Amino acid sequence: AAGLWDGRIALRPVSGPGEPHAPDPHAGPVHAVAFAPRGGVIVSGGADSVIAVWDPAAGRRTATLRIGAPVSCVAIAPDGRHLAAGAWDGSVSILPVPRTVPPAQ
Repeated sequence: AAGLWDGRIALRPVSGPGEPHAPDPHAGPVHAVAFAPRGGVIVSGGADSVIAVWDPAAGRRTATLRIGAPVSCVAIAPDGRHLAAGAWDGSVSILPVPRTVPPAQ
């Protein structure tokens, strides 16, 4: 996955060539993308102060979380239950990952 300046997330299959899939874009540039350790979730953060949660197998957004400032970085905890997002205002948000897939065991 890659975050693009036009707000899209390019999701490409790991197993081989394919066209990028760019569903439901952010309203501004995407600054950060992170994968869950077991691959069942991708999160992205952007200038629109949104953290988007994606199902990479389905190629679609499953949840939208809003924080108070543009997102500069995102990470998912090793157990897949929480995410951290750093914002341009210096704040850090720790949020539960919406349950679209089971967490790591």
